[in-house]
Amino acid sequence: METELCKEPLDPIVKMVGEMVIKNKSDWIGTASELAALLPKEISPNALTRRLNVNAERLLEEFNIYYETNRNRTGRQIKLTLIKK
Repeated sequence: METELCKEPLDPIVKMVGEMVIKNKSDWIGTASELAALLPKEISPNALTRRLNVNAERLLEEFNIYYETNRNRTGRQIKLTLIKK
């Protein structure tokens, strides 16, 4: 027990994103600004993207949500894919 590694608590913003996708039971695609507007806590799009980038693995481990970003001619998009069990 004493030698077990302590897991760092999940970022509350990442938890909100995970819960939102699971609640809707569907994938989500859009900009960071659109995603930030859906969250109950105010956060800038840049800060949201940074937090998701850092916590992408935890989002997958804890919520079964695959996070990816891509850039097209209209801007950068976030894609959150709910992986079915």
